[in-house]
Amino acid sequence: MLHLDVSYNKLKSIEQIITLTNLQYLDIGNNQICSLSGVQNMYNLCVIEAKCNLINDLAYIPQQQNLTTLHLEHNQISQIKQIKQLKYCIYLTELSFGHVNQNSIPSIQNQQNINQICYDSSYPLFVIKELPQLQLLDYDDNQGDYGPENIYKYISETQRQIARKQYYDDVEQDEFIVE
Repeated sequence: MLHLDVSYNKLKSIEQIITLTNLQYLDIGNNQICSLSGVQNMYNLCVIEAKCNLINDLAYIPQQQNLTTLHLEHNQISQIKQIKQLKYCIYLTELSFGHVNQNSIPSIQNQQNINQICYDSSYPLFVIKELPQLQLLDYDDNQGDYGPENIYKYISETQRQIARKQYYDDVEQDEFIVE
């Protein structure tokens, strides 16, 4: 089996499917899954669709070297530094945490499953800096187009340069801090 869609099944874990090591596409969206424990044994996964769950940790994804697409919108990921764990996914070109349009934050902050990292204004640049191979990322570039077709944006070379410059500026500032 190469393709498995178990979305909308009220699953609480993926223990039942971890033996399917040849899977290339896994859709576990719209369940009640708290952890991706087990995906580390699915070495052939190219796509993980895990939208609308209760996932709060990226710890089990880094071993997915074939992963090209990761969708984690509407989960409970709260620390932006967790994105660093994805650096070993060297083929990851499309990523979504469900970035929030800054203009809509007051109306949706009360929703339970909004990844808190999406409220961080540095989210897009931090991700681009940490995952330079990305081609598509969900982010708000304040261009005014907020429809579903505009969620993913291609990452431009200019944005990559800005992210690198910000990173080096941050490193230089850190070097002058005396503790």
